[in-house]
Amino acid sequence: MNRKLLVAIGVMLVVGLGVGAAMMLGGPASDGPIAQNRALWASQGLDDYTFVLERSCFCIFREPVEIVVADGRTESVSIAETGETETEFLVLSEEFRSVDTIDKLFDLLQESVNAGFATVDVTFDPTYGHPIEIFIDQDKQMADEEVWYTIQSLTPSS
Repeated sequence: MNRKLLVAIGVMLVVGLGVGAAMMLGGPASDGPIAQNRALWASQGLDDYTFVLERSCFCIFREPVEIVVADGRTESVSIAETGETETEFLVLSEEFRSVDTIDKLFDLLQESVNAGFATVDVTFDPTYGHPIEIFIDQDKQMADEEVWYTIQSLTPSS
């Protein structure tokens, strides 16, 4: 086999095995990365933290929101740039209720895999274990149901 090809394959394997690398999840074997990273997240013991969540989808609201979690429960959801908690059309705490904690994001990942969605891609933070990028496509043949989440600047509260 060509030496350059072997080196390229080796690099792809090393990059693909890293905890922080993007992973495409699907099927029963995919429980591993979710469970491993959920355990890493749980081992941090973080019940008080703030993070910025950006959602990209065919939906009304796509601005980044800041989510404050205290004692494992959502304390507030506000527009990251302005601090507002409502828009003309939405109460943000209701709009983001299903993804307003890191544990709920893990639940969303597992439910998406269990449902057999066409694509569930995720990148996990290598330090805390939480997802930092999520892409979900329920059905390749359906338009406009895809959703992307980007979790930015997670900060533990002291």
